[in-house]
Amino acid sequence: MRIRTAGPEDIFAVINLSDFAFGKGFLKPEHFGEADFYVAVQDNKIVGFACIEMDAGTCLIDQVAVDPDHRREGIAKQLIEHIINDIDAEMFESHAWEYSDTKKVPLASPLEQCGFERIKYLKHIYKDEHGDESPCSVCGTGCVCSAWLYCRQ
Repeated sequence: MRIRTAGPEDIFAVINLSDFAFGKGFLKPEHFGEADFYVAVQDNKIVGFACIEMDAGTCLIDQVAVDPDHRREGIAKQLIEHIINDIDAEMFESHAWEYSDTKKVPLASPLEQCGFERIKYLKHIYKDEHGDESPCSVCGTGCVCSAWLYCRQ
């Protein structure tokens, strides 16, 4: 398996994985200009991805998803380790979210294996254009978009 920075040719494969992991429409093509994506490639197929955002001395690991046929193979952990090694440890603190509004396999285990610690539970992490926190305009009515915050210093 190889991990590399995602290119424009990877957008729809990443979106398909995101649709399965987080719900259809959670990730859109325009998000690719707003964040950096890494992909895990095995046998010329994208089997996982991670999305990060870097701002003001912080690297936010925002999304990690793995193809259901390749879960429990350590791909999420390898993506997280690659990100940690790829960013300049002197320049960035690393933070990560575990989204708890999904029924899919949780990200907690790979995060903890990479040295992240659970810090606190955040409710309604998305806000609409009026600053209201619920319901999330990204995920739709009824979604609370809550998450555990994990940090690695």
